[in-house]
Amino acid sequence: GLKSGELFRCEQVQSGTACEFGNGCETCLLKQNILETQQSGKSCRGVRASLTVATDLGPRTKHLLLSTSQLIGMDQGHILVCIDDISDFVQEQRLHLESEKRYSRLFRQFESLLDAVSDPITLLTSDLELLWTNRAYNQLRNQLSIDDQDLIFPRYFPDGEKSPLQECLETGLAAERQVETPDHRIWEYRAFPLRQEEGLERQVITIASDISEKLRLRAE
Repeated sequence: GLKSGELFRCEQVQSGTACEFGNGCETCLLKQNILETQQSGKSCRGVRASLTVATDLGPRTKHLLLSTSQLIGMDQGHILVCIDDISDFVQEQRLHLESEKRYSRLFRQFESLLDAVSDPITLLTSDLELLWTNRAYNQLRNQLSIDDQDLIFPRYFPDGEKSPLQECLETGLAAERQVETPDHRIWEYRAFPLRQEEGLERQVITIASDISEKLRLRAE
């Protein structure tokens, strides 16, 4: 607690490395909160501040969470000051943000790479929900009809015959089979399971390759 008129001295001041304002620093967030509570009687809660303090390893930035409040039932001017060191938490937040930016950049690169592939590619959940499609799939979707799940190829397999997508979801193994679409093109349709991590839903990647020309040349 601090009595009215007493000066709150931060680590910089105590270590002899105070800034140019010295003991009269009215701009210091620590003192600002105390003065505001002294003058208005209002509490200041959860205000963040950063201070550079001297340590054995050299200057270090401390991130603090400041709260000030007048003590009820005591002489006027008694103030309770709570200071939480949240430096580790702030560092974790910074590392998390950097990781998110890195993964976002990798995803954009991955997306650009797969958009350059001429084979239609999809990423689906075990409930046949489309999570991602490349540009080739989107273009083909405008040329051929789709089923209720917005999928192109499973509907063209004969009744009673499982598509590679269904087989992959049931067995957890890669599967492939040829299928013909109404435009008389023959496709090699393949499904691959993604490695499933604990607590995450199983996902499948499908790739379709137009092998019509290859089959024609082989027949000739």
